Amino acid sequence: MPIIVDRSTRVLYQGIGGEEGIFDLQQSLAYGTHIVGLVDSEYESKELFGLPVFSTVQEALRQTRATVSMVREQPSCASDAILEAEDSGIEWIICERDSLPEQDMVEVYRTIKRNRRSRLLGPGSFGAITPEQSKVGRMPGYIFSPGPVGVISSAETLAYEAVWQMTRCHVGQSTCVGVGDKWGVSFSDLLSLFEKDSRTDALLLIAFFEEMEEVISWAKKNRHKPLIAYIAGGSKGLQHSGITVIEDLSKIGETVHNLLKKS
Repeated sequence: MPIIVDRSTRVLYQGIGGEEGIFDLQQSLAYGTHIVGLVDSEYESKELFGLPVFSTVQEALRQTRATVSMVREQPSCASDAILEAEDSGIEWIICERDSLPEQDMVEVYRTIKRNRRSRLLGPGSFGAITPEQSKVGRMPGYIFSPGPVGVISSAETLAYEAVWQMTRCHVGQSTCVGVGDKWGVSFSDLLSLFEKDSRTDALLLIAFFEEMEEVISWAKKNRHKPLIAYIAGGSKGLQHSGITVIEDLSKIGETVHNLLKKS
C-alpha cells in the first residue's frame, strides 16, 4: 500500500494558518483527502467547511481517530504542536513550517526518538501526496498522476517541475514526499518505506549534493529498486554509486520513462 497517505488516511490539521491555510485546506478537501477535523483553540467557530474544530489534539483524536496530523502553527508554537500530536500517539506528523527554534526541536527530536510512537516529516516539508487518493500539503494536485515511481525531494519547486515532466510523459507516481530538515525522517528512512511498497517500481530522488552521502551509504547496504537522482549542486562522485543521475531537469520524464521500459 502507499506510504504515509492513502485514501483511508484520516487527517487532522493543527492550526488553520490564515488565508493561505484556508486555501490549502479547501484544495485538499477538493482533492478528496479525508480530513477529519481541525485543532485551533483560538478559532471562534466550532466548524469550518463542515469540519469540527477542537481545542486539543487529545479531544480530536478521541472523536476522529486521526492517523496523520498536519502542523500549520506559527514557528514559535509549532514545536509544542508537534509534541502534543506525539503525546497523543498520532502515527505521522507533517510539519510545513520551517525555521523552528533549534532548542525546541532538540526536545522534539529526543522525545520522538525515545517514545517511537510517531514519525515526523519536517519541519520544512511540503507534505505528501498519493495521486488520486490523498494530498496533505500545499502541492498542486493536478500535476500528479498515479503510477509506479516514488518521489522523495528536499526541494519543493524542483519536485513539482520533475513530477509535471513525468506526468506529461505518462509516467505516474506512487507517492511523492517532501523531506524536511534534520529533525525528521531522512532520505534513508523513506527509501526503506518505499522498498516495502508493492506499488513502487523505481524511485526518483531530488536532493542537494550533501544529502546524497546518506543515500549512497543506504544503497550499498540494501538491495533496492532502481534509484534515479537529480542532484542540485553537481553529481561528482556518484558515477559508480549504482544510482542513475539525471543532469537535465527537462529530460526527467523522458529518462525515467525509458529506464522503466528497460527494467
